[in-house]
Amino acid sequence: MLLRILGTAGTILLMSSATYAYDFTAAYALFAQRGSDTAGMAKTQEAIAAYDVALPQVKGDELLYAATQSARAISLLGSSIKDTPANAKERAEVFSKCVDNITNYLSPDKFGSKTENYYYWKSLCRIQQMRNASDEDKLKYGNMVIEDLRTCLKPPLDFNFEGGGCNRLLGIIYTKLPGANGGGFAEAKKQFVKALESGTYPYKKPDGQTEVEDANDVGETYYSAYVFYGELLFKADKKAEAKTMWKEALETGRGGRVANRRIPETELDFAELEEKLKLN
Repeated sequence: MLLRILGTAGTILLMSSATYAYDFTAAYALFAQRGSDTAGMAKTQEAIAAYDVALPQVKGDELLYAATQSARAISLLGSSIKDTPANAKERAEVFSKCVDNITNYLSPDKFGSKTENYYYWKSLCRIQQMRNASDEDKLKYGNMVIEDLRTCLKPPLDFNFEGGGCNRLLGIIYTKLPGANGGGFAEAKKQFVKALESGTYPYKKPDGQTEVEDANDVGETYYSAYVFYGELLFKADKKAEAKTMWKEALETGRGGRVANRRIPETELDFAELEEKLKLN
């Protein structure tokens, strides 16, 4: 519905970046105003365009930050498109932009070193991009994603990144593509358990600490591994266990501490979880 109001994905992503003079602070301010309602999605559009201007002009840590924030905004935009056959092309175009941006700016040969950000965000957007691909392409790209995620989990990269994020994404790809390299229920479960044991679940608040520091997300609450572990269990006809996981995700997320940069995405997640619990 949001894209029917705002225009097609192609129109959105082709907004003229020249509208925005490069100002890293302005790009961040637009990003902070993004959201899942109509006004918030309009700000999401502007944030993406502003980061498109910033990306070619920054280096080092600033580039790493800008590319990551851009990927997060594009991912929110893509997730706002209802996942139906009629919208498949629009969704794929949005997530393709995410993959291209991350590859163009953060691939090790371009950025100069391997980063968790590159492997995690490229894989997340690729998984979304291939949702409506042919079975042959799903398997081909799925195996590419698996190789990237395995690299993400090798030292010196931090396997705790995004709350055990690369383990979680491996679990997701193994759930969706059991025929992929090393996939299947047992391996998917193993990856979700590793994410849950990564040291970020559940978060224990230190005495006296009351707020998440948005810059480094110290003490951030993660809940996504519960969500996708639940999907694996549901797919295996373990519905009661699946619902337990989904309830745990809601309780953990709502009772925890979410960084400001995640609030719009979190609201979408909670709405979807509530719907799952109602329907199942």
